[in-house]
Amino acid sequence: MPHSLKEKAHSHGKARVRLLKTNKTSETHKVLELTVDITLWGDYDRVYTHGDNTGLIATDTMKNTVYVIAKKTKFDSLESYGLQLTNHFLKTYPMLSAVKVELQEHPWARAEVGGQPHQHGFVRARSDYHTASIHRTRQSVQVESGIKDLVVLKTTQSGFVGFFRDQNTSLPECEDRLLSTSVSADWRYTLTPDEGTDFNAVFESVRAALLEEFFGDPKRGVYSKSVQESMFKMGSAVLDAVSSVADVTLDMPNIHFLPVRTLANHGLKWTGEIHQPTSEPHGTICATVQRSRL
Repeated sequence: MPHSLKEKAHSHGKARVRLLKTNKTSETHKVLELTVDITLWGDYDRVYTHGDNTGLIATDTMKNTVYVIAKKTKFDSLESYGLQLTNHFLKTYPMLSAVKVELQEHPWARAEVGGQPHQHGFVRARSDYHTASIHRTRQSVQVESGIKDLVVLKTTQSGFVGFFRDQNTSLPECEDRLLSTSVSADWRYTLTPDEGTDFNAVFESVRAALLEEFFGDPKRGVYSKSVQESMFKMGSAVLDAVSSVADVTLDMPNIHFLPVRTLANHGLKWTGEIHQPTSEPHGTICATVQRSRL
């Protein structure tokens, strides 16, 4: 019986290509460390069906291209580099129909010595990091940016009551609890951005909007009735703060810190300060918030 490949259902690429680029054009140096994943689509049916490697771009070539384009081009953001990298692949290789690059930043922060920022010294920065995805075809380009692993915790101003209960429900209602989650957000743009877009400024604005809405006023905070309610307000805050963002998808799994009620066995009363961190199982909550269509 003859067999065939499903159209456009095959691809190949190179994953986890690591790159560090330094900028020493001024006395104050800059660094940008990335991990790059590349996926290519093209007229490669015969590679699979007949072992004919004519025109096949080796994954080793993809790896080397990451470094070549990083050397030849100027960029200060993941998105700008990804746009140039995807453009190179389609301009250079006519056998390709589409290319996708996914990028993850490994953030460094400028070191301080004696209370002064160091010109060429860096320390590993915060736990959250910048991501980007660029998918380019011969007809269009799609850019998506993101933030991952923004771990947040507040010790009050959160509750969870009024949820559905049945014989399988053991969770007690609580009007004052500790709330923690690891925020991941991915956003698309109202218009297709280009290499001149200040993607880093957008990233910092999105991050600031997420944190401000989650925590609220530094003195008073803001009450959360559920992760779902906070998630919608955080997504809405992003759209209000950054006009170039069309929609934002949030993923906020619970990070559980369970009250240690067994203190009573030792003659101690639990008053909200002793918790046991645990990671499994945990709740998963996600949603996409988009601009209203008028």
